[in-house]
Amino acid sequence: MLFTPNPKLRNPMNPSQFNSSEVIFSISVFVLPFLLGSLHAKFAGSTNMASTLLSYYVFIGVGLQGLITGIVQIAKPDWVVDYVHWPFSHFLTELGMANVSYGIIGILSLWMGIGWRNAVAVGYSIFLFATFLRHIVDIIQNGFYSGNSGAFLLTDLFIPFILLLLLGLQNKPDNTI
Repeated sequence: MLFTPNPKLRNPMNPSQFNSSEVIFSISVFVLPFLLGSLHAKFAGSTNMASTLLSYYVFIGVGLQGLITGIVQIAKPDWVVDYVHWPFSHFLTELGMANVSYGIIGILSLWMGIGWRNAVAVGYSIFLFATFLRHIVDIIQNGFYSGNSGAFLLTDLFIPFILLLLLGLQNKPDNTI
């Protein structure tokens, strides 16, 4: 076992026990890109809704999420390990650096063109889905004790799904969703 589960810890898969900041952050990376991308498409006359939405999901769901998550992992590792109930490891700093790197390229993708944006979407999708699978293994081995098995677990699953779906839809011949 990676750690000794504490039976008094919250059950992160029980929605009534989700951390409110975790829920707000997770919902934001789903809702904000959709709202902003939809508004952009409507008022700027975008001809490819999927491509416009993908731009916003990469900017917010990869760029801002990666940057914020990475900075917290680097600057507040004690807070992170306390939250996820895992032992401290210097690999957390390295994970933070990876998240900051994805965050920066996600933000830059807004100005770097479609090929850059598509590569960022694929790379971050692989990264998040791999972390999702690792958390599932941890849940199977240790139960629902880590902070990552709440709303963040859903983010690790659905952000890659949305990115890859929009990536495929942006190339549809009729340019519609």
